[in-house]
Amino acid sequence: MFLMFQVVAPGAAGAADLDRTTRERNEALKELKKVKDQLVQSEKSRKTLSEELQKVRQEARCAVEEGRSLRGRAHLAEAAQRHAHMPDGHEDSTWKHETHKHAVRGARPGNSVGGVTRVRG
Repeated sequence: MFLMFQVVAPGAAGAADLDRTTRERNEALKELKKVKDQLVQSEKSRKTLSEELQKVRQEARCAVEEGRSLRGRAHLAEAAQRHAHMPDGHEDSTWKHETHKHAVRGARPGNSVGGVTRVRG
């Protein structure tokens, strides 16, 4: 059995439909490209903001660690000052306790906690 197809030249209505469909397709492709470009830009922004957030978090951790170290050093300095102002022959149990506590943790004036000196740049 043979099937026959008849090719009919599009009339004015068919040509108008084809033109309209082609324009709609082209407009949809332009819109798709625009949305893809916006997505790429959005991803770049997200990545940049994420990297900046990581830097800020690291700086915050360093600041907290530095604050702890400075508090420990200030505490030792205060204890040393109290000890320096004591008359000879008097022992200050606070001085001994604080010096021992910070020595055990590794804190000394000029060093950070744990004996690790951090240089910020």
